[in-house]
Amino acid sequence: MGNNDKNHDDGPDNLKGETRRDFIKKAGMVAASGVALTSLATSAGVSLASPLDKNANLPPEDKPLKGRTALISGAARGIGLAMAVRLAQDGANIAMLDIASPYALSDIISYPLSSKQDLEQAVNLVKQQGVKAIPLIADVRDRAQMLSATNRAAQILGGIDIVIANAGISNGTGFENESDKIFKGIMDVNVAGVANTIHPAVPYLEKSKFGGKVIAISSVAGRRGVSQLASYSASKWAVIGLVKSLALDLGDKNITVNAIAPTAVKTVMWHGEKSSDAMKNLSNAAMELFVKSYHSLPTGSIHPEEIANAAAFLVSDNARYISGTTLDVNAGWSGQMTG
Repeated sequence: MGNNDKNHDDGPDNLKGETRRDFIKKAGMVAASGVALTSLATSAGVSLASPLDKNANLPPEDKPLKGRTALISGAARGIGLAMAVRLAQDGANIAMLDIASPYALSDIISYPLSSKQDLEQAVNLVKQQGVKAIPLIADVRDRAQMLSATNRAAQILGGIDIVIANAGISNGTGFENESDKIFKGIMDVNVAGVANTIHPAVPYLEKSKFGGKVIAISSVAGRRGVSQLASYSASKWAVIGLVKSLALDLGDKNITVNAIAPTAVKTVMWHGEKSSDAMKNLSNAAMELFVKSYHSLPTGSIHPEEIANAAAFLVSDNARYISGTTLDVNAGWSGQMTG
């Protein structure tokens, strides 16, 4: 499963006390579970002002997304917040949707979700970019809640031009030990939740004078199989299937639909909290070493801003004819994939 072209001194073969087989079994899920745990905080040493962003200091009239509104799920922390800040730097107003209930999924996952305080702080941070931002508390599993939240966002901010279905969860229990509740919970959030985020927004997106934009966050685990993450991987493959079909269904409404598939991303989850017993035995250095062994570029896990920059491109006018595709942001891991 590893990259056999890497120098063996840099690979997981030499981790003390671990065989490569055991390490991969325990760490395979780590590489992907850090990808789309997008409701986790990035406050621990992760900046939110992207060093690659060239638009943060532009005058308002030159902002490429000025006059547009984006609705982002899982926006209180992690990749969702990074995307909200990045799109705000480009001039978009942001409807920031999150469950804002730390233990709402405690029977499915072992790590806490965001809080109302996290969401309030996130909204304030986005407002500092000189745009409008509002909090929306809703559970992506509940379409009625999502419909109500979407209508509220459109009413307050004057429509919706961009939707990013970002909220997602992972559980590293492994398929053989996974309960029916865990399997269904992952599917409810990662698949139904994506559909529930997009569906209520379509009537607003088709009215956008800029052309509607939809992004769903998949994962490197949606582009290849990952040991110990069968259910999570299946859910992220499903996201890509949904994106491709919706690109066909919504194209005549001038709506583009794309996915982003990140590699492991630096979050509190990645560097601190563990979502399974297997992860508890892995140091941060071991986790980084594992991920780096799959990358062709010289890096381990990447910053949320890299995903945010990819999203900023896909919702810009520069991507007006890109639809139905998956943008891999994985530091060269794509070189080991066939498509």
